[in-house]
Amino acid sequence: MKKTYFSLRRRMIGAPLWLAALAFALVVGASTWLWNEADSTILVIVPSAAGAARGTRPFGTGAGPDRIDAIYAADAAGARVAAAPLAAQLGLPVVVVDRDAATLIADALGAHRGGRVVIVANLAAIPGLVAAVGSVPVPGAASLDPRTLLVIGVPRIGRPNLLRLHE
Repeated sequence: MKKTYFSLRRRMIGAPLWLAALAFALVVGASTWLWNEADSTILVIVPSAAGAARGTRPFGTGAGPDRIDAIYAADAAGARVAAAPLAAQLGLPVVVVDRDAATLIADALGAHRGGRVVIVANLAAIPGLVAAVGSVPVPGAASLDPRTLLVIGVPRIGRPNLLRLHE
């Protein structure tokens, strides 16, 4: 009499299907999480441009997607003075950062990931701020105008984008 062990083996009939369904669910979950994660936006304003915005309609005061989360000012006295009317208009405090550009960008992105941050800095500090974001072409201080507004989009995945707006 010959023993067969065929009856002792257990075969999982749907194992490949279950593994494929689990992998698909993980990919969909990770994609949804990354898709819903908002991009950070940094608005870099030169002090004279921030002062010119004093008489305009308030922007970013709503609770919707156009809300500004924080206002940072470089250590320069002109930046602090120019940021004060904008901060009063939006009802936000001015965070004065007296460190280098890389630390200022790291603080702004770390505290307000996925938000919108306004940075008021003088013309000489702007190339350093843009370089601190990384992977963005750095404009020279000579090519910038005091009426220039820089919008830097920092996505969760991918490289940042720079948009120059001139008045």
